Amino acid sequence: MSHHPNHPHHDKKKKKTEMHKDWRTWTVVILMLAGMAAYILTNEEVLVPVDQPPEPMEAIGE
Repeated sequence: MSHHPNHPHHDKKKKKTEMHKDWRTWTVVILMLAGMAAYILTNEEVLVPVDQPPEPMEAIGE
């Protein structure tokens, strides 16, 4: 392969390995993990429609 002065050689491996050092990558990862944690922690806090009151649960064993 010939090298020309107008076309510098590109190192593709270096570009791939530097992604974990970029602050934007870590920001996205942290925000995504925070969103998933909020979803999991608030899963039990499902809103009940206002029109319908919650139905009483029957006791088991009575």
